Amino acid sequence: MRLQSANRLILPVSRHRTTLSPPIRKLLARMARTVTAARTVRCVADTDTRGTAASDRALTRAQARVACAYLRSRGMKVSLSSSGNGHARPRASNGTARGRALNRRLTITTTY
Repeated sequence: MRLQSANRLILPVSRHRTTLSPPIRKLLARMARTVTAARTVRCVADTDTRGTAASDRALTRAQARVACAYLRSRGMKVSLSSSGNGHARPRASNGTARGRALNRRLTITTTY
């Protein structure tokens, strides 16, 4: 997990799974309690190139939707939106295990 800036949080996600890990759920629950002044929260998921373009888009859209739904279920009242990029926006090379792990991510951006 990495805080990129005051309004952007980058979280690792699992390959082939749309469920949130317990540490991610805990972090999102805390976020839902504390980020009350935000106008919008956007959840965007990305993945590596291990699947087809279509399956990766579907996976990342589902991952982002699950994160937004969890925030809503924990009482977050701001405008929430989600999207998935599939493997179209890599942060690192997909040629290594480390690079693929960096590309499997959920970015949560808040706007105040």
